Amino acid sequence: MQTLLIRLVRELVSNPDAVSVEASEAPGGVRLLLRVDPADMKKVSGATGRTADSIRRILNGLGEREGRKYFLDIEEGPAAE
Repeated sequence: MQTLLIRLVRELVSNPDAVSVEASEAPGGVRLLLRVDPADMKKVSGATGRTADSIRRILNGLGEREGRKYFLDIEEGPAAE
């Protein structure tokens, strides 16, 4: 799921090399922490949050197929090494 999320978000942003995702187990599912360049934050979240909501819907739809729940958090910052 991390690879899909990275590929999806890299298409939206100006600085695709700054996109990173960390996954961790969370109660009831998997928490995905998406980091993007601060200048790209608006592109990922959308003016009213619609873009981020759409990404979450995609993750939830795919998660249903896998029998898993995905939680997405988005923050600005440097890519994780």
